[in-house]
Amino acid sequence: MKAHTFMRSKNHLSSVLSRNHGVNIVFEGDRAKTDGKTITLPATPLDADLSSAQVRALDGYIDTNSGRIRHSEHGRVLSFHDKCDHNGKEDLAALHTSLEETWVNHKVIDEYAGSAKNIGQLQELIANVSELPEFNIKNAEDVGFRLKCMSHSDITGDSVQEVIDGIPEEYRPIMDKFSSELSKVSNSEEAIKLAKAIHKHLNENSEEEMQGEEGADSFDPSDGADDPEGENSPGFDQGKADRGEPQQQGQGDGADDGKGEGVKSSEEAIHSEDPADDSASGCIGGHGDYLGGKYKIQSTANDVVYRRSGAEGKHPHDRYQRCVESTDLSNYNKIMNNIGTTIRIMSSKLKRALAAAQQRDWDRYRERGKLDTKRLVSAFQLKEDVYKVRTDREEHDTAVTLLVDLSGSMGGRKAQVAGECVTAISECLGNAPGITFSVVGFHNSGPATDSGRGGGRYHRVERLDTIMFKEFETPFRTSRPAISQIENAVGGNNTDYDFIVNAINDLKARPEKRKVLITFSDGSPASAGQGTYDEIIGLCKGAVLEGERQGVECVGIGIMDDSVNDIYPKSVVVKDVKELSGTAFQLLTRLLTKEVKGRGAK
Repeated sequence: MKAHTFMRSKNHLSSVLSRNHGVNIVFEGDRAKTDGKTITLPATPLDADLSSAQVRALDGYIDTNSGRIRHSEHGRVLSFHDKCDHNGKEDLAALHTSLEETWVNHKVIDEYAGSAKNIGQLQELIANVSELPEFNIKNAEDVGFRLKCMSHSDITGDSVQEVIDGIPEEYRPIMDKFSSELSKVSNSEEAIKLAKAIHKHLNENSEEEMQGEEGADSFDPSDGADDPEGENSPGFDQGKADRGEPQQQGQGDGADDGKGEGVKSSEEAIHSEDPADDSASGCIGGHGDYLGGKYKIQSTANDVVYRRSGAEGKHPHDRYQRCVESTDLSNYNKIMNNIGTTIRIMSSKLKRALAAAQQRDWDRYRERGKLDTKRLVSAFQLKEDVYKVRTDREEHDTAVTLLVDLSGSMGGRKAQVAGECVTAISECLGNAPGITFSVVGFHNSGPATDSGRGGGRYHRVERLDTIMFKEFETPFRTSRPAISQIENAVGGNNTDYDFIVNAINDLKARPEKRKVLITFSDGSPASAGQGTYDEIIGLCKGAVLEGERQGVECVGIGIMDDSVNDIYPKSVVVKDVKELSGTAFQLLTRLLTKEVKGRGAK
């Protein structure tokens, strides 16, 4: 799977989780983390190939941490970890993290059985990349990590089993007792109490006293539950903890896995530099401070999608939201008055072309039906397969996306021409049988993250603004006012690559048999990120060719500019909507009438 396909699918998941549970998923920088509200995964190069193991491990990280956000008492956990760090009990915090993650994982698996494979792959990955020293019963972090492995042994593989097998026989009874008590934990407070009890037991008993069945019998899970935890650090704010907000630098967030010698956290495992193969050892992989020919983004944190139902994302602009929510038809009627004749001519041409492509065929060599005059000789020879019957060709079943560049250079006359062209094609598609379509505007505005650009080199350091003038499921008649606002939604830069791959991924997810992407643009990509002009153009062209290979036919329509020729193998340039009705519309008609099986226009 391409990384951009994975990231696109998780962006959709994020919008669902955000509405239902307040959980956000973002891709940013080169580390994985969570703060109690947002799950952050590394912003891997969009054109990287992810193995099935990588995808499952990343899904496992999302499943685990979305479960933490939904089920853990985050404020209590954050306060407990802060006290541990402040009072010199970092190993207790690490032990608790393993216990907390374990009960949450089982809670998630109970809710959705399919997450077991994902969580199992993540645990297998962590066990695979961890270089554990010889088992030490006095090491609380090591004990916690092996307990987590024991609790996940039924959903994992060889690497986790090797961790479990590393527990000496004399300590199996006490570890089994710990594991049995862990299986009873059902909330964060119980996980904290058990962690304190285990930690106290490990510190107050000798290694010999914890061996064998007698050592296991000596453990009391309620012992130490009421031990004082000490004070929070001076910079700790319980109010922020309860709200899941970041604390002063240096304070634990209760979500990172404990990290000690040899034991890798899930963040470290996901960031593993191992080659991306189909085993657990290769996951998302890091990337250095270079571009290296791979398209890299800084963050998806501030990306916004404007929909009629409301904006999805942080810091939306009211102007763009008003455009997609518009119910005022006056501007649309004005456009129709100016180009209505052209639209009627185009619509009539498309209807005739679709009707011609829909003509019926003869299915020959049948044993029943109408006598086939072309097989009279065979009939005279008394052969039975000399009949024919009428059959309809396959219905048109096509999804089309009209993708519109709304960068600042499109202002003025270009935006007007683009709006008229999109209106004209929308009117044609809206009346065409078997064709569904969307109208999507795009540009960049503002930084990708609230903290600005940060370090590293990226092709994109600005956020994406995706403006849904018409979604596939929205009736065309209700989308007309929004479509007429295209020229009022101009502003910002344009990182075409992001929007091309997003549009292609959305089309690939459609149930229709044929997919067509039509991009309207006045020039080349222009943004604040790094990367040479030739490199960015090459990446955009590569995205288009990859889309074609995956069954999405791509067309570029240059608005008073021929730069689209450098990106789209199939492209035309128009100066006004009248030119659209000529060569450009002939190209679109040929695409829309080409049959699924390859007959018809080439």
